[in-house]
Amino acid sequence: MWKKSLTSLSAIFSILILSSCSIYLNGVITKTGTGDKPPAPIIEKVVTPTMTPPGDPAYSSSIDINVTISCSTEGAAIYYTTDGTEPTTSSNLYLTPIAITGNGTMMTIKAIGVKEGISNSDVATQNYIINYEKVSTPNISPVSGILYNGTPVIITCTTPG
Repeated sequence: MWKKSLTSLSAIFSILILSSCSIYLNGVITKTGTGDKPPAPIIEKVVTPTMTPPGDPAYSSSIDINVTISCSTEGAAIYYTTDGTEPTTSSNLYLTPIAITGNGTMMTIKAIGVKEGISNSDVATQNYIINYEKVSTPNISPVSGILYNGTPVIITCTTPG
């Protein structure tokens, strides 16, 4: 029984023997597993947040986008910046997707995950660029001249979509 207890426990402690019948332990004993089940992981640091769509090295879009941020550490809060500065717990608290709108908009989003009792995550950094495509000049046929009733006019554009 004593041997089994030692194999199922890891211990960091000092022993003070006061008599032949009493052992006093000073320290920490943690259970590392029972039976066939592996021990529960000890979380020391919040998992780095992820952004969707990913912007690494840079996400370029021809339409406005909304960026979502998530963190797989249960109960972690996410703080972010949109100006490229390092996020802190004084930065914006993430609650809703971040809208990136307007032709020529460039944005660097940085985010951290924070949870009480464990270390903050590493900083996640993603870069985004909104670059609307310029629509090409339409082609009109016939190009010029007098049009009579029933003459077809065809307007085409080479820009896809």
